[in-house]
Amino acid sequence: MRAAVFGINIPGDARGYVQRFFDLLQMFDIKFSIYLPLMKVLRDLKIESYTKEVFENEEELILKSPDFLISLGGDGTILEASTLTAGSGIAVLGINLGRLGFLSSVSKNEIEPALRALITGKYSISERSMLAVRHASNSLAADHLALNEVTVSRKDTASMINIHAWIDGEFLTSYWADGLIISTPTGSTGYNLSCGGPIVNPQSEVFVITPIAPHNLNVRPVILSDASQIRLQIEAREKHFLVATDSRTQNFECGKDIIIQKARVTFSLVQIEGYPYYRILREKLYWGIDKRN
Repeated sequence: MRAAVFGINIPGDARGYVQRFFDLLQMFDIKFSIYLPLMKVLRDLKIESYTKEVFENEEELILKSPDFLISLGGDGTILEASTLTAGSGIAVLGINLGRLGFLSSVSKNEIEPALRALITGKYSISERSMLAVRHASNSLAADHLALNEVTVSRKDTASMINIHAWIDGEFLTSYWADGLIISTPTGSTGYNLSCGGPIVNPQSEVFVITPIAPHNLNVRPVILSDASQIRLQIEAREKHFLVATDSRTQNFECGKDIIIQKARVTFSLVQIEGYPYYRILREKLYWGIDKRN
C-alpha cells in the first residue's frame, strides 16, 4: 500500500499522536510521501517522518500514485486537501487532530485501528458532490471548486447586500441579507448549519440555499436538485463583493452574474467500517447526551 500524507499545521498537544502515526506507517511498511509544507512543520517539531519523499501540488501528488491521501488535522485541512485530490480518484482519510471533525472522523486515539482497516480493506469510499462557481461568461475553473459551500457576502461595508437569484432561468427571489450560502450535502453541517440550514445526508442529490442574517424573517432555506443551475446578481454600495469557495475568498465585481452548479468532478472520502454517518452525526452533535431527550 502507498499513501500520501497531507497537513498544514500540527497542534502542540497532538505531537505525540502524530509521531505515533508515522511510527505505525513505518511498522506496517506503508510507503508514503509527505506534503512539502507539512514536512517543514514536522522538522520544526522534531517529529521523525522516516521519509524524504515529498509532493507540493496536484501534479506531483498524482505522479506519486498513492492509494490514499491521509489528512492530519480537522475538516478545514480536508477542505484544503480537496483542492489536490478532486477528480483524481485518490480517496482521502481524515485523522482529526482538532475539535469537531465531521469529515475527519477518525480520532487521534484511533489511528492504529484505522490504519489496520485500510490495510485489510475494511472501509468504503463515499463520493461527495462539489460545487463550481464562475462568471457567467467564463468556463468552469478548477480553482473555483468547493466541497462544502459557496458563500456570497458583503465586502468593506456594514450594509446588507441585495442578491437576486434565479434557478434554471426562473427568478426565485431577491435576498436582502449579509450574504448567501449555497451548500452541498457534505457542507450542510458547516456554515449552513450555523445559519439555520438543514442537515442533509451526504448521498442526497441536492443543494441548499441559506441566507445569512436576512432582513426579512420569512425568508427561509431552500433545498433544490443538484442538477439545477443557480445564477446570482449582486447589488451593493461597494463595487465588489466576496465569493468564498470553502475557505478560499475572491473578489467579484457587482452587477456581473455568477453561475453556481454541480461540478464535473467529485471528492472521494474514505469511511472506515464502524463509523456510519448517523453515528458520527450523533456523537459530534452530542445528541442523546441530554437525558431529557
